[in-house]
Parts: sequence; C-alpha cells; structure tokens
Amino acid sequence: MLAYLECHTTSYQYYQKLRCLTNPAFPDSVPNRYAELHRVKRQWQNVKEIIEFGFAHNGKQPGERDLAYFCAGCPQPGINLPEDWKNDPEKWKYHHSHCGDGCFSQVHQEPLTEENDIWLKSGEGFMTEKSRYAEHLASAEERKDPITCHKHRALKDRSRIHKGCDVTGICSVACMRHGAFVPMAQVDMQKGERQMNMDYAMSKAWSYQDIMEAEFLIWGYDVNCQYQPHHKERVAASEFLSLPEGLEDKIYYAIGTWHVHGHKNKCYP
Repeated sequence: MLAYLECHTTSYQYYQKLRCLTNPAFPDSVPNRYAELHRVKRQWQNVKEIIEFGFAHNGKQPGERDLAYFCAGCPQPGINLPEDWKNDPEKWKYHHSHCGDGCFSQVHQEPLTEENDIWLKSGEGFMTEKSRYAEHLASAEERKDPITCHKHRALKDRSRIHKGCDVTGICSVACMRHGAFVPMAQVDMQKGERQMNMDYAMSKAWSYQDIMEAEFLIWGYDVNCQYQPHHKERVAASEFLSLPEGLEDKIYYAIGTWHVHGHKNKCYP
C-alpha cells in the first residue's frame, strides 16, 4: 500500500529498492524477504481498518460489512436524502443502480496445507463471508444455456479450470453511478465467470442497503443477454439468494452498447 500510494510503484519494485539501499554494491546478497513484505502489508492494512472503524480497543468483533465504506454519493435514506424525498415528484432520481463484472487476473493458488491458508477477514470488508457462499456453490446448479454472444470471453471461459488454482478470478458489484464497490458483494470464481457466482454477489449487493422504497432498480452486466432470462428462476430455487421485497418486477437489466453488436442474433428479451 505504501509503495503504491507514496512511490507509485509495485511492491516488487519497492522491495528491490530496499535491497539496493541495504547493500548498494551487492543487492543480490540481501536475504529474500519479498514474501514477508507481502504478509506484513496485508496484516498492516487489516490492523489499520480495525482501528479506523473503531474495533481496536472496545473488545468487539467486527461483523459483516463493518470494515468497509459504501459509496457516499449513492441515495441512502437518513444519510444523504431530504426527509420528504418520498414526496418529490421526481423521486425516480433516487433509484438504485448496480453493475457487475468479472476479473480474470486475480487468481489464487491452492495451498499445500490448510494451516498455510489464513483468512484475516471473512465478510467484514468487501469480500463476502466464505462459509455461506460455499454452501450456495455446493447447492447451486449451473445452467447449460446455449451461447448466443459472439466471442465473449466471460461466456467461453465460464467452465475453464486453472490448474493448481482454487480461485480463478473475482466477480464484483459496484454502484453504477460512481464505481464504488459494494461491501460484502465481491465473490471468488472457481471455474470462470459462472452465473452462480454473480447471482450471489448480486443478492448480497441488494441486501446491503435499505432499498425497499426505491422506485426501481437497474442492474448492468455485460452479459445480461445470457444472465437475465432465467435469473429470477435461479433466485426462487435457492435458499441463499433473494430479491428486494416489492421490487421483483421493477428490475431493469442493461447491457453496454458495445456488447449489442456482438450478438449473432436477437437474444435479449
């Protein structure tokens, strides 16, 4: 974190600089502590968040989403909306909108022993709580719908397995207006960008805020043409997924204009 914010460089370049400062003539003779540097960075960041959110000296343990900020600009009753916002003739502008996407570069190698796989957080920050998410994956069944989109990597790689990796990427949900990640709504992918992964991230995102009184919801996803047709069926069949009560029929699915031209035929209902 220090290397990125202060030096505008990677952790590896920052570490190499430390080796050169330690022994300018023979930097290669300095013991390799690159792995320890990464471990200290993660621990320092976790301790910093515990202090920042007020859990350092009160004896309390942080719960879900307690160590993460949500977007301060998104409409939140009681925080940044006027008291009479419900009577506003243009209250449509207080709707909630989220977008989802997958990142294929955030892979994680499977540890040789469970003792080496130490979790500093599980649901307290932006990543979701792991045990309930694992139960969802165990009970969910991925639909084998035909692909109607032309050369879309997220669809072609949804069953791809990375050898030796237990995580092949991350599915993330952010507010569409400002791009801020939604706490506890980021999930790991195991075999590419599958619908079961994004289903859980989307459900957690909509449970984060009190959005029951919103006029409507917007869900943006680059493969909504494949994702949307059976989305509500998957939610109804799962005990781990849910939609905001009263807004089941007020969800608008959107895709990017660049993706429309990648369709072989009309596949978006």
